[in-house]
Amino acid sequence: MKVMRLIKQVLVIVIILLFTGCSNLKYLPANEKLYTGASVRVDPKETVNKKRIKSELEEIIRPKPNSSFLGLRPKLWFHNIAGPDAKKGIRKWLRTKLGEPPVLYSQVNPDLIRDLMKSKLDNMGYFKSYLDYEVITDDKKAKVLYVATVSDPYRLNEIIYPENNDSISKAISRSQNEALIYKGVQYDLNLLIDERARIDNTLKNQGFYFFNPDFLIFSADTTVGNRQIDIRLSVKEDTPSKALDIYRLNRLYVIPQYSLTRKSRRNLRDTIYEHNYYFVERFSNYKHKALARYIMLKQGEVYSRKNHDLTISRLMGMGVFKFVNIQYNDTLINNTPLLDARIMLTQMLPRALRIDFNIGSKSNNYSGPSMTLSYKNRNLWRGAELLQVNLNGAYEFQVSGANKGLNSWEIGGGLQLVTPRFITPFPIRHESAINVPKTKFDFEYRALHRVDYFDMNGINITVGYIWRETERKLYEINPIAVNFARLSNTTEKFDSILNANPYLRRSFEEQFTFGSTASYTYNTLTGIEERDQYYLNLMLDVSGNTAALVNRLSTGEPSTDDRPYKILRSRFSQYVKLSADGRYYANYDRNNKLATRIIIGAGIPYGNSSVMPYSKQFFSGGANSIRAFLPRSLGPGSYKSDQENTGYFDQSGDIKLEMNVEYRFGIISLLKGAVFTDAGNVWLMRQNDALPGGEFDSKRFLKEIALGAGLGIRLDLSFFLLRLDVGFPLRKPWLPDNTWVIDEIDFGSKGWRRENLVYNIAVGYPF
Repeated sequence: MKVMRLIKQVLVIVIILLFTGCSNLKYLPANEKLYTGASVRVDPKETVNKKRIKSELEEIIRPKPNSSFLGLRPKLWFHNIAGPDAKKGIRKWLRTKLGEPPVLYSQVNPDLIRDLMKSKLDNMGYFKSYLDYEVITDDKKAKVLYVATVSDPYRLNEIIYPENNDSISKAISRSQNEALIYKGVQYDLNLLIDERARIDNTLKNQGFYFFNPDFLIFSADTTVGNRQIDIRLSVKEDTPSKALDIYRLNRLYVIPQYSLTRKSRRNLRDTIYEHNYYFVERFSNYKHKALARYIMLKQGEVYSRKNHDLTISRLMGMGVFKFVNIQYNDTLINNTPLLDARIMLTQMLPRALRIDFNIGSKSNNYSGPSMTLSYKNRNLWRGAELLQVNLNGAYEFQVSGANKGLNSWEIGGGLQLVTPRFITPFPIRHESAINVPKTKFDFEYRALHRVDYFDMNGINITVGYIWRETERKLYEINPIAVNFARLSNTTEKFDSILNANPYLRRSFEEQFTFGSTASYTYNTLTGIEERDQYYLNLMLDVSGNTAALVNRLSTGEPSTDDRPYKILRSRFSQYVKLSADGRYYANYDRNNKLATRIIIGAGIPYGNSSVMPYSKQFFSGGANSIRAFLPRSLGPGSYKSDQENTGYFDQSGDIKLEMNVEYRFGIISLLKGAVFTDAGNVWLMRQNDALPGGEFDSKRFLKEIALGAGLGIRLDLSFFLLRLDVGFPLRKPWLPDNTWVIDEIDFGSKGWRRENLVYNIAVGYPF
């Protein structure tokens, strides 16, 4: 029966494909063919980089054919069914918004594309190449095959830099060690352009303010023989004299309250000289010392583009300015070229009050309304100190799963102070950071009421530092990280769960952590989307060591379960926790991406603790985890809890391993799709009789990896993404014999769907 059902589904898909393809072709104008795209074939005469050549030539192909999905052309179909007379209403919307007109072969100019490809090969050093093409027609469709016959490329032989004795020639020659071109490298026009840009950047950092790359010219000599080229770099003879002068900084004006609508002359009326800068407007909202701290331009120094960019980056990083702009005016004093700089700062509103009201759905299947009241003061003590006060409340109820109908409420508040500098017992110079290093102080209170289970009150206190070494490297260190949570008003139902599992009871009771945390993030997802992108986050969380040492020195006795060390009469946790989150994204084009993630984590309790605090444990399952399983419903190991009685409280672990692979593709306009596979689980560090099979065992842990797959659909509005993922299990680690359940898949069975399909609604991508 299953085989017959599968055959029927395949036949339906094939019929739809054929019908859609035929329906699109019948709308073509007379004597026209639908252009279905072009391909490139590289026939090398010798050993060449075929993959790179093919990729570069494919970028030239124009026009692009109609977008397709699984062999269909849905946008073209919408355009056609709307009809040519669609002037208004839904038909116009289908034709213009969802649809796209057919790309006809008559719009293609293969001769032009061939010539452009030949020029591209010349620019890459493949001077003796031959390009041809073939048009392949089929009924009412046509495509083009471009064939490139390529020989070995030309390579650079001798690179000759300017040999004059003037200052700019000397500066260029001194930078040869950093050159992008050298003997033996393949000739590439883009590489020469990059070398000009590198030299220009070097000169800009040495005071040549008016220089630009267009003043440099490369001359190539291809008569050397043996497919070699001599390159000579020179400065154009008609280069303006100002571009050959080294400029130093003269007067530096800082305008802290610059207005884009105010005339510039008004800004210079009220000026005070402090900290080697001229501050315009005596009664500024900002301390002059605070601004001067992050201005890297210094009077008397040679102009440097690096210091210019760093000044803008740091001033913007203070978090109080909308725009930062620097203008220069050149002057000549005693035959010395000088620059006067005006640093113009357009400020944000110093205070803000905001109320957010949301109705949302979380990955743990809880949904409900929430409200946050937030107050911000971006310039508390006139030094760009950020004070933020939050008050929040939420009511949630579980809409699906074994605990459907379970509800809870939460109220809380927080106070955060961030200063745009390091506050330390000893001074720290940090001029290498591209952004402002910051010190943050956090205080947060939370009261949670879980109906039918417990009340919990918690306090978090954090003192730490954040700084960014480069655009891609971010560090955060919290020398003080205190977390205190206490249960109260527990119900008989919840007490019975704890009594049945002493391990779980202790993890709830010992939730007083006093330690430090540190994290490192490497992220290439910012800025321009590249072909390959990476993300790595490393976390270290250590608690209880200092407190344990103080207790040991004061009492002289080791801690025991009967007589543990305490702070303020409360037992504190002692542990070390490490985790790593690594991601790789392969961007094939604007609509197709492969996203992968692996998470590895481990928490080790020791000394004053025998278990990890509940809030520090790992969980698996849910909308941002393994989507074929309900939130927190996996593990530990092969253990499976009684969902009706525990609410998944006992399904946590000290070790986590998780892997995700997701292929994302475009469907129509704002509608995106995804196919995904998730795998992973959590385990205990030590055996627990209340959770049989929960401990990590190197001999069997691979058999305890849960595996799920599914499909997703997303509405992508750029600033907001709504996601629906439907997952189903392929492997259930708690099954006693065969954990694989692939042979049980039956989408036509209502009972199977009810027991196995998991719907995840969330905002944003899972990773």
